[in-house]
Amino acid sequence: MSESAFAPWIGRQEETHDQLSRNLVKRIAATFGEPTPVHGEALPPLWHWAFFQDPVEAAGLGVDGHPARGGFLPPADDRNRMWAGGRLEFHQP
Repeated sequence: MSESAFAPWIGRQEETHDQLSRNLVKRIAATFGEPTPVHGEALPPLWHWAFFQDPVEAAGLGVDGHPARGGFLPPADDRNRMWAGGRLEFHQP
């Protein structure tokens, strides 16, 4: 795709909302080998990445296991998707 073909995707944002159940929090705590936070207590730092992921049916996945391209992400072929970095700033414990 040419650079101008990506224009419809530039500046797009995606937002998701979800509810955490006690059972899901207990499962993640068990996976990490950590104690389960008590009800009302904040999750430990970075645990949010274990939640809030939209479910995608197998038919909606690309060959790399990520959601198929062409929806929120542009249909850019022959590219490996990965998280290449980020920056977090914690304002409170």
